[in-house]
Amino acid sequence: MHCLIVDDDPLICDLLEHFAEETSYISSAVIVNDGIQAIKMVNEKPFDLVFLDLELPKMTGQEVLEQLPKDLPVIMITSRKDFALDSYNYHVKDYLLKPVKFARFYQAVKKVVDEKSVREGNQEKSQQEEIFIKDGHDIVKINTGEIKFIESESNYVKFHLESGRKIMSLLSMKKLEDAMPDSFVRIHRSFMINTHWIDKIETTAVLIGERSIPISASYRDGLINKLNLLN
Repeated sequence: MHCLIVDDDPLICDLLEHFAEETSYISSAVIVNDGIQAIKMVNEKPFDLVFLDLELPKMTGQEVLEQLPKDLPVIMITSRKDFALDSYNYHVKDYLLKPVKFARFYQAVKKVVDEKSVREGNQEKSQQEEIFIKDGHDIVKINTGEIKFIESESNYVKFHLESGRKIMSLLSMKKLEDAMPDSFVRIHRSFMINTHWIDKIETTAVLIGERSIPISASYRDGLINKLNLLN
């Protein structure tokens, strides 16, 4: 990752740069000493992570934060021990208290790296357009967009397709949960649906065409969280 260090204390800058060099996740570090330089640098070069001092000359760390891209991970640097109470209002990934210790620095960077890995994994998963499954002795290709829902029957699952075709395969629902694109969500012990095909959600069921599929209470919140729900 390429990181930007924004702090007006040369000693803190040197320390963070040294920590960055000791961390395999960070390949380069650029240092600036005030908020105006920080915004200018971000507009000129791509960065994967920003270490941002809360108390800066010319512009405060919060003012700088408001000017940064929302998808750019930021770790705040502060001497305020009460910052934990305010951190949730800053939309930052983490914060480091001065004097910064390497173990805490590493933990914060690792958190950003892990979130990035999950996000990239989900993007790759959501882009998947086809799967191959065994249907008896045959291997069948299915376009995931054609799958309306998947039904578990004993040790088998049944894929219900747009065409009306049904394909049985010896698979577990758990294995499918890990393999299917993000548009698929488990709503019952025996059912997984493709949210693109939902016509209506009732209190205890999802309607896909004329088929009413039950929702378990334990899965309902997960389904709602998947939807682009306008309140």
